[in-house]
Amino acid sequence: MLATIKIYLAPITALYRKECSDFLNSAATAIFLIFFLLASGILPFTVGQFFFRNQSDLQSLFIPLPWIFILFIPALTMRTWAEERRLGTLELLLTLPITPTQASLAKVAACATLLLVALALTLPLWVTITLLGKPDHGALAAGYLGAILLALAQLSIGSLLSALVQSQTAAFILTVATIATLTIIGSASAAQILESIFPDYLQRAITTMSMSEHYKGFLRGSVSLGDVVYFLTLCLAALLLTVLAVKRTAQNT
Repeated sequence: MLATIKIYLAPITALYRKECSDFLNSAATAIFLIFFLLASGILPFTVGQFFFRNQSDLQSLFIPLPWIFILFIPALTMRTWAEERRLGTLELLLTLPITPTQASLAKVAACATLLLVALALTLPLWVTITLLGKPDHGALAAGYLGAILLALAQLSIGSLLSALVQSQTAAFILTVATIATLTIIGSASAAQILESIFPDYLQRAITTMSMSEHYKGFLRGSVSLGDVVYFLTLCLAALLLTVLAVKRTAQNT
């Protein structure tokens, strides 16, 4: 059993290392991390009014985080498959002893690693509020868990859209539009607009599909099984569709 698992994981690990190496050797990665840290560092102290709230929590970071992701995650995922097409290496990749499922998992895992590094660089804020007050560490951990699940779902969607289009620009625009829509439909203003257009049951159904609606629970320090299942289902569905898209490409080459 262990030998079978090792054999299956070997090509995933190899491609994962190659993708991580590409990130490390890319100037775009440094730019990504710098701008992410600037955004996640400035917004809590400006829009989030970190010092003026007089509360030992990280709501000022977690609340704007979905809006930060709207720009940064598409920038991260747009190259996953579209770049392979641009460089003409997609056909070569598909001829290697690696399945589309393994390749999709490796690419998303590499993107997730970079985003986890970016989130880890915000941990000094946790240390700061611990020194300044007595925060609820369980609520803070729930907030970071929600941010990670939100990021994984959006990364999977971004990878899918990159696999469906020919250019990085198109992948970026489509990913921004998709995750922005899934974020905005959970806002109060969007709910009012939907309520004026659709019946109540349909408005609630649309709102339930929103990422921000399921992210709210984590902001309150509550980890709901339904919210976790929602994000994991989005991840699995997007990964499955990505595999199908890559398989279709393999059949056409």
